[in-house]
Amino acid sequence: MFTRSLFIGVFMATLSACGTLKTTNNFSTSGADFQKMYSVDIITSAQLVQFNYRHLGLVTTDYCQYDRDSEEYSRSAILNTLRLEAESLGGNALIYGSCRTTPSAGCYSYSICTGNVYHIEDR
Repeated sequence: MFTRSLFIGVFMATLSACGTLKTTNNFSTSGADFQKMYSVDIITSAQLVQFNYRHLGLVTTDYCQYDRDSEEYSRSAILNTLRLEAESLGGNALIYGSCRTTPSAGCYSYSICTGNVYHIEDR
């Protein structure tokens, strides 16, 4: 219940600020970022229960499609951004939550995506 309330709070705060956000679907592809990104595995809840783990928190990222002709968000780019956020929390595993897309002031389509970060022992 707390996670849902937190998500709704983050979603509403971010949604109200969409007009001032400068977002892009491009992310840094430096060697260091690739190394960080790929140190975080994307797993399922069923896989998680096989390990000793610690939940580190929720990560979010967003994307504003400015107009109909702008590029839509890429699922792989979103997942890569979530992985980088997960690594910055000290995680080595990410369970992808969801992406919600809505129209928003300043955006033709606004997407916010979430995931839960875990540290799996001996991984």
